Amino acid sequence: MDITTQPQQNNYLTAEGKAGVVTKFKQSSFWRGNFQIKRTTVTGRKIDEIANAYINTQELIHRQPDGTREKFKPLLRRLKGRAKAQIIKDGVLNDDHLDLFCFRESELSRDMIFRNLMIEFVIDGSTSGTFFKNAMRKHAKTGHLVDFSFANALIVKSNELIESDRHAPIEELSEEKYARHQSLIELSDLINDEINLRNKEKAQRANLCYFLLHDETLVLKPEYIERCKTATEYTAPKQEDYVIAFTEDDNRLREKIKNLSRTNLIELIRIYCNANNDFFKKEINKQRKTRKMKNNKKYYKGKRSFTPEETRGFVKIYKDAGLNHKQIAHEIGCGLRTVERYSK
Repeated sequence: MDITTQPQQNNYLTAEGKAGVVTKFKQSSFWRGNFQIKRTTVTGRKIDEIANAYINTQELIHRQPDGTREKFKPLLRRLKGRAKAQIIKDGVLNDDHLDLFCFRESELSRDMIFRNLMIEFVIDGSTSGTFFKNAMRKHAKTGHLVDFSFANALIVKSNELIESDRHAPIEELSEEKYARHQSLIELSDLINDEINLRNKEKAQRANLCYFLLHDETLVLKPEYIERCKTATEYTAPKQEDYVIAFTEDDNRLREKIKNLSRTNLIELIRIYCNANNDFFKKEINKQRKTRKMKNNKKYYKGKRSFTPEETRGFVKIYKDAGLNHKQIAHEIGCGLRTVERYSK
């Protein structure tokens, strides 16, 4: 068999729980010692947009009377949560942003290390052979691209409202100001709900794999191209003359993986581990049986060896005490068949 179509022999029993690879990554990130996180004065566009919105919202709150400021606090909390996720995703720290959002470096550095470990694992799995990609292709057959355009449009509208409030005339009527502020609060709730819905939709395995593997591009149908060759006059293509073509690009795949959220990265690792478990199912079951036998031998080795007469006496005592056969075997340190034989 081609080695690119099978996984490396890392028999992860599960991607969750104490023995899971995700837990191992997390433990590794906590015990890395000094965290070498890149610091920079040049920041990304997305975190700058969140920071500007945060500053403008703070100014908006300061302009409110004391009794009405609390209803704007959820806007700040949501922006702060988005900022934390974006900083961890960018993988760089900026002192101005740390001061603005009141973040501690220790809060972010461990999450960054944990995220980097997962990204390295997923990229290595997707580039070392076709096994991981084949597993994703199976899920992607029923997936689709998730549309975030409505949420993005709402965010733009919210920023415009905040900006218009900054430049509002002093003689503006209080009713107009109140209506704008109410719209801002309602928009914030709507943005939060919309982003959460779209993120849940994207986190589904089929949609996540579809997003990673496929780039949708519009191409002309072969029928239209053939029709143009024989036509006497040129006719511009219409919407029905196009068809969606799917392309795969390894470089794009790596870039998309680097920009995934923590939840999506964990889901990818689960996909890999589940496919790995299915491939090595026989070997894993064999290992489980061998491990169970070793544990049983180790357990019974520490028990006392009783004579048949002593064993028979203990069986009678424990049976009179109301213990079942399995409990009696555990207490004496013998096999279940021995207890059954002596209890007759």
